Amino acid sequence: MKGFDRHSVISCGRHQQVLAVYRTVHTARRRKTLRYSPTEIACPRSQGRGRAMYVEAMRQPACAGGRGRGFTLVELLVTLAVLVVLMAVAVPSFRSITLSNRLTTNANELVGAIQTARMEAIKRNARTQFCSNSETSNTTDTLGGACASAAGAVVALSGANAVLVRESNLSLSGNVQLHGDVTALRFSAQGIAHATSSSAPYTGTVADLCTTALSGDNHRVIRMAAGSVLQTDTETSSECSP
Repeated sequence: MKGFDRHSVISCGRHQQVLAVYRTVHTARRRKTLRYSPTEIACPRSQGRGRAMYVEAMRQPACAGGRGRGFTLVELLVTLAVLVVLMAVAVPSFRSITLSNRLTTNANELVGAIQTARMEAIKRNARTQFCSNSETSNTTDTLGGACASAAGAVVALSGANAVLVRESNLSLSGNVQLHGDVTALRFSAQGIAHATSSSAPYTGTVADLCTTALSGDNHRVIRMAAGSVLQTDTETSSECSP
């Protein structure tokens, strides 16, 4: 019976149910633990119960102050102020995280391409090239000509021709760019890399990815030592230009 409004009607199927409700409500009333209002419980004439019966039913407690409780204008303004402060802090942080992830993703793409060039050279027992974005660095011979200017692509010699082994998947757009050119690397059948202008195992910077939108940790620098050992460093620098 809890929650019925005043003068609400409940149709019951049996006279015994009406009596049970009547006894329960009056027991609670005697204990003075509930508040009541008249509620009509009607037994349908089709079931032979005669006329309607009236009992005292429980009513929901009245709200404090006699009215419903809502949000005041001051409470809404305070909530909006808190949301504005949170957004002011969260949006720049989210943007920084996104840019940092993009730098790391592109650096990992280049590292993966270098590893592919090494493994393909060993597997094919043939020379391969990790391509630069600079046609000058790639040179104009068979391997270099196949690279064109696709930074991060990998090509391999197959007889007298060069075949594309891996396409470039760099995503250099928006605020993420290369600082300088990517170094073109050629791998021997032993898996040792050297620059296109030298036969000695390469030691130095392979690529530097950067963004001007971050004030710190805005560079991912890929370096190689002894023609095989790779290392990616996170650095901070104000210089970031193609």
